[in-house]
Amino acid sequence: MIVIGLALGACAASSSRPAGNDVFLDVYWTVASECEARYRTLHVARIAADGGLSVTAAANSRIDAAGFRECYWTGVQERLERRRAAGLSVPQGANLRPDIDID
Repeated sequence: MIVIGLALGACAASSSRPAGNDVFLDVYWTVASECEARYRTLHVARIAADGGLSVTAAANSRIDAAGFRECYWTGVQERLERRRAAGLSVPQGANLRPDIDID
C-alpha cells in the first residue's frame, strides 16, 4: 500500500510539472550532453533555465570552444524545430542561441 501511494504521488508530481521543464530537459540538457560527449575536453558545469551554459575547460582545450558553441547552438535550433514538427510544445521566445560561458 505504501509503495502504491508513493508511486501515485510521484506520478501526480511529475504530471504537474510545467511544459517548459520538458522543453528544458529535451532540448537544452540533451543537446548540452551530446556536445559534451563530442568535445571531451569541455565539461558542462551548469545549465541555466534559459539554456545558458557554464562550461569548464581543461588547460589546453580552448581550441574546442568554437566547435562546442556551434554544436550547442545548432543542436538547440534543430531540436526545437523537431519538437515543433512533431506537434510538441515549444515555449514562446525559446532561447535559440543561449549564452555559453567557458572557464
